[in-house]
Amino acid sequence: MRVYHTNFQAEASHSNQIEQLTKISFSKKLANLSQALVTSFKDAGASLIHSMTRPNEIRVWQVVDRHGEPMWKAYDPYNDTTSYLSSENDLRVWIEKRYYR
Repeated sequence: MRVYHTNFQAEASHSNQIEQLTKISFSKKLANLSQALVTSFKDAGASLIHSMTRPNEIRVWQVVDRHGEPMWKAYDPYNDTTSYLSSENDLRVWIEKRYYR
């Protein structure tokens, strides 16, 4: 008959180490999750505030196309659209359509 001796203290120590590593890992995951949630809520809040307070006026500026021709770039924050127009007359028509919808 064979008798096996085990070192119960060593096994208990290893068990405690594994348990502590698991707790640390869980705490880190929980901390990361809570930080991600806080960041998400901050981003959502900032987006909501921006959408409620952004100016509703169109913005227009002149740009040059890839052929060197001047164009008008118009941004409508109400619809979140950008239009590129080749002449001032086209720009006026675009603005009138925007305000008389």
